[in-house]
Amino acid sequence: MFIKKFSKTRVRYEYDQNALVHVIEVLPNEVYHLDNDYICWENDLFNRFITQFPTENICFISDDALVGIEKPELVIEGLNNHNK
Repeated sequence: MFIKKFSKTRVRYEYDQNALVHVIEVLPNEVYHLDNDYICWENDLFNRFITQFPTENICFISDDALVGIEKPELVIEGLNNHNK
């Protein structure tokens, strides 16, 4: 499971009905940008998502994004997460 493999992360999810996009925020920024295992995981999930849901959109962001999550529908935190 993702949160066991990436125990330092916090993941938040929101569906933006105005933009018609599933938004997934991944913290900390270092994992999002620099962790090669995470980058491979995200790429794989993205490819599986667009194959299974070709008419929908998915967007991965971190805390440095210009957009953000306003009302998370799901929050998952790893045991070693220190993000607030």
